[in-house]
Amino acid sequence: MLVLVTFISCVDSEECTQDYLNADKWYVEQSKLAGDNQDAKDRVYEEYLKRYKEIDSRCK
Repeated sequence: MLVLVTFISCVDSEECTQDYLNADKWYVEQSKLAGDNQDAKDRVYEEYLKRYKEIDSRCK
C-alpha cells in the first residue's frame, strides 16, 4: 500500500505583507546611505531583489 502525503503551505498573508514592506523600507534606507555611489546602489538593489524573490517564493 502506497500512501502519499502532501503538505500545503499555510502562508500568513499579514506576515508576507509585512515582509514586503520591511524589504521596501530596507531598500529605501540603504539607497539613501549609498548616496551618489553607484556601485553601492547596485549592490543594494541586487540584495533587495534577492530578498524580494525569497519573500515571493514563500508567499505566492
